[in-house]
Amino acid sequence: MDTTISLQLPKGWEQASGKNVSFEKGETEKTVTFSIEPPEDLTDKPFVITPTAEVDGKLLQKQVQEIAYEHIGTFYNIQNADLNGLALNLEFPQDLQVGYIDSGFDKVADKLSEVGMDVTKIEDLATEDLSKFDTVVTGIRAYLSREDLVQQNDRLLEYAQNGGHVVVQYHKPGDNWNPENTAPYPLTIGSPSIEWRVTDEASDYTILQPDHPLFNQPNQITEQDWEGWIQERGLYFPMQWNDQYETFLTMTDLDGDQFEGGILLTDYGEGTYLYTNLVWYRQIQNLVPGGYRIFTNLISYDGNEE
Repeated sequence: MDTTISLQLPKGWEQASGKNVSFEKGETEKTVTFSIEPPEDLTDKPFVITPTAEVDGKLLQKQVQEIAYEHIGTFYNIQNADLNGLALNLEFPQDLQVGYIDSGFDKVADKLSEVGMDVTKIEDLATEDLSKFDTVVTGIRAYLSREDLVQQNDRLLEYAQNGGHVVVQYHKPGDNWNPENTAPYPLTIGSPSIEWRVTDEASDYTILQPDHPLFNQPNQITEQDWEGWIQERGLYFPMQWNDQYETFLTMTDLDGDQFEGGILLTDYGEGTYLYTNLVWYRQIQNLVPGGYRIFTNLISYDGNEE
């Protein structure tokens, strides 16, 4: 069987020529590679690329996922073969080394790697050499799913104390989180958790320290970066924290409740520790430019450069 594979590109992109592919008897899969070039003015805009196969004069633009189990039989999930992408203006230190303690609940590490960051997933906190990383990030609710993180939390705090930068994403109160000693200084996650969240993705906010590096380096954060958010602003805000932590913004939910703990930062020994319960993973996985830029600033922070 012969077919022509091509890409349907957005207006203004340099079109790639179609490629002829032949399948011999018994062949079911082949890989076709294209090089494409977007327009120079494509910034902070989503785009869609649609792979297309022409067979016997028909254009095919679907992908098929086979789902087969003995107890239910075989089914086929048919979807558009569209590739959704985002072109954005994103600055980050090219030599930044990030270690990511993956929880299995988010895809942030993969998304950061896709934009060119050097991200290593830490498989075993007990044996990993943390000193090679500039920043170590925990995935959402990692203390729930990573027993090695619970057992080796002292190593993570020691890494910060020795000059590293730790960024911890949101947790629920019951996610093996000890309010007294999981973080370097006491930090209590709000309970009941349903009351400690900002569910309006366009909620009002106030930046308390607009000149702080977190909002200026390496990306200059503007009002545009807080627009177009997906689903909510933050979950499980802290309800109490030690005075060692700095606060950086307030957020107001639909019912008027205000929260100041969305980003908490403290010096710890020679390094720094940052806790944030804003839903960066939703923004990054849904290609929200501001989510990328603000989170990149959080993980790129170097307190020694202030």
